[in-house]
Amino acid sequence: MARAYSHPPIIQALCEYSFEPTQTWDWTIPGLFYNEIKNDFPKKREQNILQVELQAGSQIMPPSVKGGIAGVQFLTDDEKTIIQVGPDLVATHRLRPYTGWENFKPAILRAVAAYTKVASPSAIRRLGLRYVNRIEIHGKSEVRIEDYLLAVPKVPDEIPQIFGSWAQRVEIPLLDAAGALILQSGSVRADEEKTAAFMLDLDFVTRIQQPLPLDEAERRLEIAHTEVERAFEACVTDEARKLFSKAKS
Repeated sequence: MARAYSHPPIIQALCEYSFEPTQTWDWTIPGLFYNEIKNDFPKKREQNILQVELQAGSQIMPPSVKGGIAGVQFLTDDEKTIIQVGPDLVATHRLRPYTGWENFKPAILRAVAAYTKVASPSAIRRLGLRYVNRIEIHGKSEVRIEDYLLAVPKVPDEIPQIFGSWAQRVEIPLLDAAGALILQSGSVRADEEKTAAFMLDLDFVTRIQQPLPLDEAERRLEIAHTEVERAFEACVTDEARKLFSKAKS
C-alpha cells in the first residue's frame, strides 16, 4: 500500500464515517442518496453492513461476515465497489481487486459528500479505515512466518517455535494521529493444497473528544490512510513484497 503493487494482497478495504445528526434519521435518506450516486452505483439492495473479522479463538482464522446496523447498499455494475448507508453513517467498501488509493479515495469522498447533502449532519463522530489483506504462498504448505510477515506472536525460546495455527490482536494508540491502530494477524485456511496463507487486518479508528467539523473529512481520511499504509509496510518483508509484485501465471 505504501508502494505500488501489481497484485496487492487486499481482499477488502472499508471506510466508514459516522455522524452527529441534526435531524431524526429516517428511511427516506437512502432514496435521496441514491439519486445522487445512481449513475455510477445503479444497483441497490437491503443488507447489513459488511464487516470482515478474524476469529481469534478457533484453530484457523477465516474471514467471516458479521451483521451490523441495517442499511441499504448501492453497488457498481461489477459489484466490486459498494456504498452502505445506514442511520447516521456512510461506509464505502472495495472488494478484490483493489485498484489503488487514487481510485478508492474519490469513491469515499463522493459518498461522504452525497450523504452530507441529503442528511445534513452537523459533524463527524467517528472515522474508521480498514484494510484486510490475505497473503498466500503457493507451492508450500509450511513456511517460516517471519519470512513474509513480521506481525507474529512471540513465545519463550524454550517452547518449539512451530505454530500449527495462530492469531493475535493488538490495539496501538496513535496520539499524534488522534486515533488508534487495531492490528490483527493470523493463519487462515488455504484454498489450495500446498499453499500457506496468512491474514493481516489493519484498522485505523479515530479517538476524539469532540465531533469533527465536516470539512475535516478529507484531511482526517489522509491521516488514516497514512497510518494504515505505514503499518502495512512495517508488517511485511521484502519476500512478501515480491509476491505482491509477481506476475500471476
